Amino acid sequence: MSVPLSLNAFQALLLTSLLLLGCKGDIGDECVADAQCQAGQTCDLISDGGYCTRPDCREDECPESSVCVTFENNDKYCMAVCGSNDDCREGYQCDQELAAESFCRQVD
Repeated sequence: MSVPLSLNAFQALLLTSLLLLGCKGDIGDECVADAQCQAGQTCDLISDGGYCTRPDCREDECPESSVCVTFENNDKYCMAVCGSNDDCREGYQCDQELAAESFCRQVD
């Protein structure tokens, strides 16, 4: 007796979903909940598409490939580093003025 295709498709979707739950986003990745980011990070939902980050950072406290940025309002966040706009996801650009290293910042 063969299993209906719809059940096989459901099982494949369920397995894929479970595998994706185990993958946590890095600084700068899209998210809709804190659980999608690495431990100690939060999902900033004010940013377009969500942004995995670590708030209230200090210099040298951010994970590899990220930098602590102090914004104009004195809020501090770990942000993804970049060398050019091509390194940033859609809707973000490489800001080279606000921090010691260039970082991906939402386009206004």
